[in-house]
Amino acid sequence: MTKYLSTPTNAVLVAIDMSKHRQEVLIERPEGGRRRRMTVIATKDDYDRLVEELTSMARPVVIVSRRVV
Repeated sequence: MTKYLSTPTNAVLVAIDMSKHRQEVLIERPEGGRRRRMTVIATKDDYDRLVEELTSMARPVVIVSRRVV
């Protein structure tokens, strides 16, 4: 049986396009407006920058990722 989980209405939606050397990230806030686009290079500093960006929003975060082969 499939488990149904709804997305919280106040959640930040994050789409990550994964590749070996960099990730393209799209962030959509629940109140709408412009989406924020980020390029994250595969370094600890850039991953830390992404984490800081998401935690600063102080909302639930829903992440979807896709690996590019």
